[in-house]
Amino acid sequence: MTEAGMRRIAFGILAWALLLPASGAAQDYQAGLKAAASGNYAAALKEWRPLAAKGNVQAQYDLGLMYRHGRGVKRDYAQAAQWFRLASEQGLVESQYALGSLYFAGKGVKQNWAEALTWFQKAAAQGSAAAKTDLAFMYRYGKGVPPSIGKALVWYLDAASQGYAPSLDNLGMLYANGHSVPKDNVEAYKWLTLASNFGSSRAARYLKYVTKKMTAAQVTEAESRARDWIADFRKRKTQ
Repeated sequence: MTEAGMRRIAFGILAWALLLPASGAAQDYQAGLKAAASGNYAAALKEWRPLAAKGNVQAQYDLGLMYRHGRGVKRDYAQAAQWFRLASEQGLVESQYALGSLYFAGKGVKQNWAEALTWFQKAAAQGSAAAKTDLAFMYRYGKGVPPSIGKALVWYLDAASQGYAPSLDNLGMLYANGHSVPKDNVEAYKWLTLASNFGSSRAARYLKYVTKKMTAAQVTEAESRARDWIADFRKRKTQ
């Protein structure tokens, strides 16, 4: 599971909030956002709970975060799951992923691979790279689905195309160790280099180990592939 260190513990989506009309509800949400940003979670809770009860999807998600992380309230995964579910049913991608993660880990809800799969698929369909990576994990190890390295690779590559470090890292480790794919140090070096560039500390460490097994020509080829990938990534970002 790729949860540790990979999920943002943040309150609200600033861009979303700034696009809201200047209504009372929007102002209340912004007041809660400002309070949370300053560490005053009690004030944020006061602003967001009434909004969440009235169906405000962002406030529902933020309450879920507060309960999941124990911010201004006692940590309560069951409460987090309830708020995440309400926001997820309204289609909020971050909440769908968060709810899937709780089902995956069995926190606040009974562990349920089928539910985790459902919510990860919904989040992945909306572009969540984290959800795609966890779907890859499920197919790789057969968690609630028949194991399929082919499907796992599809999801890893999809998430990696978004510059998501955990998927880049996993691809590198697969090729480095020859787990269910042909061992290929050139491909391993490429993916580990990319993962390191996008922030993976594990990839940076393991890259040294892989390099020791490669010829100078192989390293040159791998670096060329990594540069080509970066060039294509930047091109896609500007389109």
